[in-house]
Amino acid sequence: MAGGSGNKIDDAVNTWIAICDEVAVPLQGQLYTMICARAENFAELFYDMILQDNQAAKFLTQVQVQQRLHASMVEWLKGVFKVSQPDEIRNKVERQLHVGMVHARLQVPVSVVAKSAGKMKQVIARDLQGSDLQRNELAKAICLVYELFDHAIDIMNEAYIENFESQTRNDESYRRFAVGQNIVAERERLRACLLGWERSFLLRANQPENCCEIQKIGASEFGLWFRHKAMTLFKNATEIQEITQLISKIDDDLLLKVQDRSGDVSKMVNEIDETVAGIMFMFSSMFDRFLEVENGRDDLTHLLNRRFLPSVLSREISMSIKTGTRFAIMLIDLDHFKQVNDTWGHSIGDTVLKKAADIIRNSLRIGDFVFRYGGEEIMVVLVEVNQEIAMNVAENLRSKFEAFDFSVNGNEITNLTVSVGIALHEGHPDYERLINAADDAMYHAKKNGRNQCVLAKTD
Repeated sequence: MAGGSGNKIDDAVNTWIAICDEVAVPLQGQLYTMICARAENFAELFYDMILQDNQAAKFLTQVQVQQRLHASMVEWLKGVFKVSQPDEIRNKVERQLHVGMVHARLQVPVSVVAKSAGKMKQVIARDLQGSDLQRNELAKAICLVYELFDHAIDIMNEAYIENFESQTRNDESYRRFAVGQNIVAERERLRACLLGWERSFLLRANQPENCCEIQKIGASEFGLWFRHKAMTLFKNATEIQEITQLISKIDDDLLLKVQDRSGDVSKMVNEIDETVAGIMFMFSSMFDRFLEVENGRDDLTHLLNRRFLPSVLSREISMSIKTGTRFAIMLIDLDHFKQVNDTWGHSIGDTVLKKAADIIRNSLRIGDFVFRYGGEEIMVVLVEVNQEIAMNVAENLRSKFEAFDFSVNGNEITNLTVSVGIALHEGHPDYERLINAADDAMYHAKKNGRNQCVLAKTD
C-alpha cells in the first residue's frame, strides 16, 4: 500500500466508507464536535503515553512534541472523525499512508503508537459515556471510534512495514555499495590524509609557541571519514573499535600532554608516532580485505546513487542528536542546463555534467557525501559544520562554477552557474523536512536571479 498500490488503497477507502455507513450522519457530526472540543486534551494524553515509553525516548523529546507534533496530532484527530463525502475518504487514507511512511523514516516503533492510540480510544469512549447520547447512539458512537482508530492505525502500519523493509534493504545495499567503491583510490587518499596530519603534528610539536594550534586527529579529514563513513563501510570489522581507542588515546591523552609540555615531550611525540603507525596498519588491513568493485554509483557522474540518501541522512541525524554536532545539506542546480543540451546536444551536456560533478567532489572533504539527486541536481551532505562553514562552502562552489570554462571540443560553454539551497539540521528527526527546506531555498535562489546561495529559513 505504501508504494501506492491502487487495489489496496481502494480496499482501504471502501472499508472506511463501510465503517461510516453504519452510523447516521448527524451522530457522526456530534462525535466530530466532541472530538474537536477536546482534541487538545486527547493529543496531550497521546504524547504523554508516548514519552513514558523507553523506546520513544530515543527519538522524541518534550520540546519536539510541544513545538512540532502536538498541533499535527490535533489536526489528525479532526481529520479522522470529520464527516466526509465518499470521494473525500481517499484523502484520509492517503494521509494515514503518509503518517506511516514518516513513522518508518523516524523508526517510531509500531507498538508504541498502537499502545498510545489504544489508551486514547478508551478515554474518548469514557467521555462519550458521560454525554447525553441515548444508549443506542452511545453504542454506535463508541463502535465508530474504535473502528476508525483501528482502521487508520492498520493503514499506517502497513505503510510503515513496507517502507521500513524498503529502508532496511537500502541500508544494506548502501553498505555493500560503500565497501565496493574504488578501494585503491579511497585508501591512498585516506593514507595521505593520515600522513598529512602526522606531518602537521610533528612540525608543531617541538615548537611551544605553535603547540596549541595542533589539530586533534579526530577533527582531521581522516577523523571525519572514520567517524562518518568507516562505521558503515566496515561495520563488522574488528579494527573499528581498536582504531577508535587509538584515536581517543592520541586526542584525549597524549596530545594534551604534548600541548601542556608535561613530561618528556620527545617520548610522547614518539608514542604518538607509533600510535599513528598502528592506526595506519589496521586501516590498511580493513581495506585490503575488500576487492575493488564499481557498483551502485550513478552511471554518468559516479556520484552516490540517491537511493542511498535515506541511509546516510538517517545515520547523520542519529549521530547529530547523540553528539550535538550539526550537519547541513546543499541542493545544487545547474542554471539553464537545458540550454546546454538543446544547443550542443546531450552528449556534450553529459560531459558538462561530469565536469560539474568533479568540481563539487574535489571541493569537499573526504568525510562529506555527494549524490546525483536527479537531472542536473546534485545534493551534498556536509558533516560537522555550522551555518558559517556551510555558507562558505556553498559560496566557494558557486564562485568556482562562475569562473570555470566548461567548453567541450571547441564548443564555448561559459558562464554556467549554479543555484544552491542550504539547510542546516535543526534537530528534527525526519530527514524529509531537511530535504524540503533545502529544496525551498534552492527554489528561492533560482527565482531571485540564479547564481546565488540561499540559506533555508528555520522554524
